[in-house]
Amino acid sequence: MTEMRTRENVMMFVDVRNVLGAIGDDLQYCQVDFYSLINNLTAGRRLVRPYVYDGFSDNERFESLHAYLRNCGCTIRISNLHDHEDGRQKGVDVDLATDMVRFACMGSYDVAILVSGDCDFVPAVEKVKEQGKRVEVACFGNTISNRLRCSADRYHNLDSVPLLKIRNPGDSEEVSE
Repeated sequence: MTEMRTRENVMMFVDVRNVLGAIGDDLQYCQVDFYSLINNLTAGRRLVRPYVYDGFSDNERFESLHAYLRNCGCTIRISNLHDHEDGRQKGVDVDLATDMVRFACMGSYDVAILVSGDCDFVPAVEKVKEQGKRVEVACFGNTISNRLRCSADRYHNLDSVPLLKIRNPGDSEEVSE
């Protein structure tokens, strides 16, 4: 007798600066199509909620990005911590890892999709797996930590997924690549 597989519940955890850093962080001419990213990675499974993590920025480009992400159905988690000397964001990775483990312990999902290549997430991935959950990691091939890739149950190379929208400086229309 063949057992019917239940539909998996998926939660997505996106380190937005890690993703943008992989494409050069040039939001003026290049935009990641997060809607396509979410749909591609969930691949017909039940998406509970996509969470996007970022540091506070009063930069108008990032405010526009956050509005776009909210329109894609994402919940935005903003860390207000930053290094006073160099202005770099702090606490984003901790917030993401904490939520990933917390939701696993609550039984909120069957599969976590971590969109980042940062090896700092390896301990969180291991804790989630200890809870009996599966973890998939998605990022561009040039930014994946080998330790993170090996700790995940599955790896999605974003190099092969059409996710970028490119806009020429003189054009008003965006062109998908």
